[in-house]
Amino acid sequence: MALASGGEKMKSRILWTVGLVSLIVLTMPLASALTTAPAADGYTHVTSSSECLPYITYPHEVSVTLGSSPDTLRVPMNIKWFDERTASSPQIKHHFQMTTTYGGSPVMDSRDKYTTGGMPWPQTDNFYIDVPGVTRNTNIWIIYSVSVIHVQSGVVLCSVDNSGEWPQVTFYLN
Repeated sequence: MALASGGEKMKSRILWTVGLVSLIVLTMPLASALTTAPAADGYTHVTSSSECLPYITYPHEVSVTLGSSPDTLRVPMNIKWFDERTASSPQIKHHFQMTTTYGGSPVMDSRDKYTTGGMPWPQTDNFYIDVPGVTRNTNIWIIYSVSVIHVQSGVVLCSVDNSGEWPQVTFYLN
């Protein structure tokens, strides 16, 4: 009898443990998926106090296969900035930005890098925006912008974006 009683207790504990684990798993929030779009590249190159080159390369009309629907779409941007002016020049801001609106909600992020000249080579970084709630069989348009601004006067030394292009950068979400 003791063996049967001990076996029943063990079986009861196992069933209780399985039930508890099942309950925990069922009540856990579903993990949201994350799909990454192809990256854009933003670049600024300052050669003098009045000359600079802003540049953006970005994907055009790209099909992106979502991991789930809805999903979160991560849109990355690699950035590079270079300031060849003489060291201790007036401070300038290298501004990199991405903007979109999806489902009526605006999403934007930017990075600012400050330099005072004397850079022997470009510096690099990256950032991204996460657009939540994207669904299959829709499109999303991204506006990328790059500019160089004199910090003290606020004068834009150079600037470029894709807002005037048609079609703008489009990701087709499958």
